[in-house]
Amino acid sequence: MSKKWITILLCILVLASGLSSTQAQTDAPWRVEDVRALSDMVASFANPSSLFAAPDGVQIAYENRDEDTICTFNITTNESRCVQLYPESGYDFPSTYIFPPLQWSPDSTRLALVGVPYRNLSDTDLGIADFTDLDWRSVAEDGYVGSLFNIDRAGTPFVEVSPAWSPDGTQIAVERNEFTMGGDTHNSTITLFDLADESQRDLSLLPGHEAYPQDGGTVLNLAWSPDGSTLAATLRHADLMLDYDGVWLFDVRSGEATHLITFEDATSALQVINPGFSDLFAVTSVIWSPDGSRLMFWAGIPDAYQSTYWCFWLELADASIHAVPLLSHSEDQETIRLITPRSAVWSPNSQSLLVMANNLATPEVEAPVLYAADSERQLGLYIIDVESEDAVLLGYLPQTIDNPFSTAWSADGNVIAGGYAFRLTQ
Repeated sequence: MSKKWITILLCILVLASGLSSTQAQTDAPWRVEDVRALSDMVASFANPSSLFAAPDGVQIAYENRDEDTICTFNITTNESRCVQLYPESGYDFPSTYIFPPLQWSPDSTRLALVGVPYRNLSDTDLGIADFTDLDWRSVAEDGYVGSLFNIDRAGTPFVEVSPAWSPDGTQIAVERNEFTMGGDTHNSTITLFDLADESQRDLSLLPGHEAYPQDGGTVLNLAWSPDGSTLAATLRHADLMLDYDGVWLFDVRSGEATHLITFEDATSALQVINPGFSDLFAVTSVIWSPDGSRLMFWAGIPDAYQSTYWCFWLELADASIHAVPLLSHSEDQETIRLITPRSAVWSPNSQSLLVMANNLATPEVEAPVLYAADSERQLGLYIIDVESEDAVLLGYLPQTIDNPFSTAWSADGNVIAGGYAFRLTQ
């Protein structure tokens, strides 16, 4: 790959002060319809903060721990379908900014399950829940069940995290690590599981493996390019390694790795939003645009307010980084922005981002209240045109319990974002 992938040109086209209030557009031809709070729909049977949106924009996955099942709820038909798991599988499916415990298949019929083994320090195996056949199967059975400490048998367990489906649904990529007796680990690999012939292939060791011999849990998320040729991976070692942490691209054929976004790149981008920012924790949640021309990512301190966590996209054509533009507020300070991104999702045509933004002070720009049951305005709903970087404020919503990184915008206009389901048409 060319040298431009190594040296990122930071081309932040949004000034640190953000858009002035007079630049907000509220009359663009977008219509938000049938807004429903997910928490209202699932309050009797699921934790609203642990819902996972399917790509079709009408299903959400949730865990029924009492019955050891993983289920999907269809928000248009109000029907649930559940797959039986087994207590010894060790799965847990919390909402987390780091280590996604599951991922939907591109066709919204299956879930790749890994749980959160590094949080619970308990072995789990990559498995698939199929909601067509209503069954579960292990893809990476290692014959071990139990704690990752004090492993007392030969035949060491493997731990898989950060699952990612290939665009055609035939492969799953994971970070995989082998544990030995006593709980020591080896170097992790990015491993591909072929679901057709049940084979597996180690694509690459992780960058930095020579200097960091125990690197389990370094990959925060994986994402396939839409053409299936490239894997994007976000790395964050337990002890920060500036030469190796950030966003990498891996060629799926050769395993060749390229450092796309370094910690220095991400810190510089955040300093445009917050000039005093210096303590970057992670670059996370890389998501390709559907046409493969851009990468959306988040950088900062996860689960933090006041400009310490922001959403960006990178143009692959020129390697420029762009901050999601949001309105400024009269009470903003140099290091505090009072309107901050909470969740974001690509439009099906790759031309726009739908962004939910936290209002940390009373909004100063008039826009419709989109939720009939509550007139509070803690969330702003924006459409960002990625070519012009114009921001269209569609309206306001009350805050609700949600999983910020569980979003979907389907080709037929079904949207799940910010704890709400709605229809979006242009």
